[in-house]
Amino acid sequence: MKKPFNLFLAFLSTTFLFSQNYCDYDDCLFWEQQPEPVLGDTVIYAANQWSIDEWDNNLGCGFFNQCENLWLEVYYPDLPAGEKRPLVVLIHGGGFIQGSRAAFRNDARYFASLGYVAATIDYRLCKRGNCVAAKINPFAICNLNYASDLLQSSYVAVVDAQNAIRFLQDHADDYHIDPNNIIVGGHSAGGWTSLNVAYLDQQEANAYLSPNFQSTWGDLSPVDGIKGVFNLAGGAVDTAIFENGPAVPAFLVHGTCDPVVCYDYDPAFHCTTFPNIHGSANMALKLKSLGVSYYLFTGMEMGHDVAILRSIWEPELLRFMRETMLCGEFVQQHSISAQNPGSQECSTLANNPIPGAYSHGERDVVNIPALPLVGPDLCMSTNTQTPETTEEGKVRVFPNPAKQFLQIETEENTTIKWFDSRGILLTSFTVNGRQPKRLDITDMGSGIFLLTVFKENGTLHSIQKIFVNP
Repeated sequence: MKKPFNLFLAFLSTTFLFSQNYCDYDDCLFWEQQPEPVLGDTVIYAANQWSIDEWDNNLGCGFFNQCENLWLEVYYPDLPAGEKRPLVVLIHGGGFIQGSRAAFRNDARYFASLGYVAATIDYRLCKRGNCVAAKINPFAICNLNYASDLLQSSYVAVVDAQNAIRFLQDHADDYHIDPNNIIVGGHSAGGWTSLNVAYLDQQEANAYLSPNFQSTWGDLSPVDGIKGVFNLAGGAVDTAIFENGPAVPAFLVHGTCDPVVCYDYDPAFHCTTFPNIHGSANMALKLKSLGVSYYLFTGMEMGHDVAILRSIWEPELLRFMRETMLCGEFVQQHSISAQNPGSQECSTLANNPIPGAYSHGERDVVNIPALPLVGPDLCMSTNTQTPETTEEGKVRVFPNPAKQFLQIETEENTTIKWFDSRGILLTSFTVNGRQPKRLDITDMGSGIFLLTVFKENGTLHSIQKIFVNP
């Protein structure tokens, strides 16, 4: 009996050695690039899956090549054996008729560089005649019988996403995945699917989508370990899905001029013959009433492309993922930012060019008090010099927030480096002592930027957070 007991102790020591403390905020894990190289793998997670077409599935896979293999790409840090990290699953958009895992490939690599394991997945897209016609001519979408295909395809996407997550959990040791800490998110149809993965059960799918989908496409099989979801301009068929399911925290990004998925409540694609779906504003109201953690980022004058304000909402997402999704800190927050007023998003919505589509003006911001953006975390890596705190060589930067220009005044010669919130260097210049520098930021766009000041001898003087066109 002595040998098995020793093996048991060895197992315990390994478990404790690699148990993760994701909530030690003194480190820069999940915030800045980690030292481990990123590895990748591309695999089939489900083979010979029935296509969403107009052929009888009983005819077999060889008939008109109606079966397909589903692929995913997974990126993960090169860690010691046994060490695990949370998994981020990314789901692309495209109205359930187009798109691929490639849309989130760079994002998956980015998350992996921060210390997560990240996967971007394919799922079955609608190949029926109406869907193909809508893909070829989006302006005809309202006049096609695409609405029923939309709901059916959304059901199949959930089945596939659940299978992809389960595949990754089954191969957790291969990719250093912590199967009990999973975050799922996506844009548009991918956001819609992510919400359904986190909250939708079979009874709700039968009630809100159709009771017929289950017999055709199989059961929904909710996965364990979902700790958070982020929805980028996706919709929900009914906010009741949040009521009976797990209290999963949600990060929601939506524009008040979104013509595809309305900010609050309207038909999909604003087609009057399509089903109504709820946008992130309505989701936030429901989550708030249920006492579930959420973060709603409202982009005023922003349309369906949320990337335009990414430099602002992404730091908020990274913080929410770690502190709330992984570490359980309760947060209910609404923050607002604005796209450039010269954009055409709202005018497109007000003069919708799609025949049969409903037009309206910009939606009012949801009636939830807005709190200031937290902004980027000034987490410093171990090989970065600590900013000096002496009174010598004072630096004044104003105004902050800034709109058209930024005035920089120093008392000695300095080098200024201007970064976006992801740490990408935008410009670098010198400022002579007592000779102010006026930086034109007219074309800089909206966002949060980091201004670093280096003294003449190369040491870091300070880092300042600058809000531009808030």
